[in-house]
Amino acid sequence: MTEEYVAELRDKLPKLPDQIISELEGLGIRKDVAKVIYSNPISLQTVYQYKDNPDVDNNKLANAIANGKIKIDNNSDVLIQYSELTKTGNTNEQELTKILSEIIATNPGPVVEYKKGKTNVAGFFVGLAMKATKGTASPQTLAALVNKLLENA
Repeated sequence: MTEEYVAELRDKLPKLPDQIISELEGLGIRKDVAKVIYSNPISLQTVYQYKDNPDVDNNKLANAIANGKIKIDNNSDVLIQYSELTKTGNTNEQELTKILSEIIATNPGPVVEYKKGKTNVAGFFVGLAMKATKGTASPQTLAALVNKLLENA
């Protein structure tokens, strides 16, 4: 047997579980999540399919799959589900100001509390705005806008 033949045979051998889990960890996936992904061949195939996609955070994708937040079957588009699940950071101040203005107008009680010095009430408005935007708004932008709007209310 030549060394080439042995190398060829070695390349044909399936990877051991620890090797695959180490590979997944090398992609930035936590070990506990990597074990869950490894245990399901379809999940493993999906993670490998998108591992080089620059729009996908391997750890977030693996977590979403492991936690059942992304449905994997023949009829589902994993990238669409992933982008819906991970879209955050809306910093459009005009859009967010409109949402916050409506929230502030419908909640006069906390505005009075804020004016009395209870500035932690601002978090209440940020929370309502996050709910209204289904978690897609940037919390930092919201916090800054809330303080600005409450000062002028």
